[in-house]
Amino acid sequence: MSLTEIRSNLLTQRKLIGRGTSKAVFSAKCPSDALKMGAEKEKSTSDVAVYIISEGSTITPAVIKAFQTELSTLCKVQPHPNVMKVLGVIEPHDKELGCVVEYCNLGSLRSLLDDSKNKPTLTPDRKVLVAKQIADALGWIHSCQPSIVHKV
Repeated sequence: MSLTEIRSNLLTQRKLIGRGTSKAVFSAKCPSDALKMGAEKEKSTSDVAVYIISEGSTITPAVIKAFQTELSTLCKVQPHPNVMKVLGVIEPHDKELGCVVEYCNLGSLRSLLDDSKNKPTLTPDRKVLVAKQIADALGWIHSCQPSIVHKV
């Protein structure tokens, strides 16, 4: 697996946007050149999402192996337009274990599909389109060799 290694101190303006049982998710800014994307004239930073193994988790060799397997899996499915791209991994010698992925500025899929009044709502037709895109992405993931099982 050949991913760009990114120093955690380059990830600025971190803001917690989600937390799971094993990972915390932050939005952040990252210098475009650190992502090997080439810096644009008007914009020298990129918005990214950063997945960090949650604070308090013990980073054992088994945790590192599971994390590397997950990253390797994500890298295998990168060509699909409906699957987030992995942009890099936090340098292994940093105190954090994590990866940097594309930032989706509308939030999580769950929050996007939620009909609460404080969030942009999707029309029924748009929800059908999103469902089709999800099905396309899952179909792609499940067709990979070796097989990949999506976990919720």
